[in-house]
Amino acid sequence: MNDRSRPPACERVRINDASIDPGRLKLPITDALTMTSDPEKRKNSPIRPEMTVLDVVSRHRGTESVFHRYDEQAGECICCRALFDSLEDVAKRYGLDLERFLRDLAVAAREEDGQE
Repeated sequence: MNDRSRPPACERVRINDASIDPGRLKLPITDALTMTSDPEKRKNSPIRPEMTVLDVVSRHRGTESVFHRYDEQAGECICCRALFDSLEDVAKRYGLDLERFLRDLAVAAREEDGQE
């Protein structure tokens, strides 16, 4: 992971080595498979706007590549600079389309779980 397009901080921050127990963050646990703008159906998604970047990556390792794809639009490494921010806050801060961002993350989570 020596991609020179990312800020040097990315080389120092390793999510694998995080010493934070995601369970202690008291974040919602989700287990469903679809992404939708309907709040009732969104409850069934593996990825929800109130989840933090750390929560998503720690539960669904395959989503890390999605965050890296959005780094260019954000202008910095999202995993390095917004690890404890909610996905909704990340989308607002970096001007990302929240629905598309959540959908891309949900697709990666499903693929990782073998439920394409």
